Amino acid sequence: MTAAECPVSVNFLSALAYRLRTSSGTTCMRANGERVVLVPDRAIAAAQQTLWDVLRIVTEPGGAAAFAALLSGQYRPSKGERVGVLLCGGNTTVVDFAGRTV
Repeated sequence: MTAAECPVSVNFLSALAYRLRTSSGTTCMRANGERVVLVPDRAIAAAQQTLWDVLRIVTEPGGAAAFAALLSGQYRPSKGERVGVLLCGGNTTVVDFAGRTV
């Protein structure tokens, strides 16, 4: 099964690939993904804050999850590995980053 053949239905309550925990989702991830890491909410919030503080980029929590994995050390690239991170803010609500504590 290729990544394009993996049906995924995502809505607000099933953010961050919740539905991929099904048997077909697991099969798809094993066939197309290298590994999966868990990132706590606090690490995602810290990643969002860092992206705002350093780059002035606003992301939704799910859109900052991959960066959070790198920033928190949950994902450690192998020596010489090139890593790209996709950021997304398409489902962002208004957040007061200046007044937020992580």
